[in-house]
Amino acid sequence: MDEKKDAMDYMKPCFAKGQPCADIPVNSLLRPWTDAYTTEMSASAEKMSGEYSVPNTSVLDIVHQMDKFYADYRNTPVCMITAIQESIASLRGHASTEEQLQLERNSCNP
Repeated sequence: MDEKKDAMDYMKPCFAKGQPCADIPVNSLLRPWTDAYTTEMSASAEKMSGEYSVPNTSVLDIVHQMDKFYADYRNTPVCMITAIQESIASLRGHASTEEQLQLERNSCNP
């Protein structure tokens, strides 16, 4: 989102003049790389990975959780990526409600 905001900030003069933006160099649309920016990006990446990972959990734990998920015949139409997300959420203690699972069961379009 910050990159998007930065790009829009760099393009504002173009919009203000009513000129096409095609002649703006791509490098001018990106935030310059500095040590502070690199640190900020690393912190953001760690925060995001923390939201989608389960501490002290192996891939095998997730696979076992998926086996449990698919053991319920009603979950067989659920797409694999959704099952992985559901398994991780379940391991984190945030399993979906029956209503949410019902939506997931009907949402896979191969």
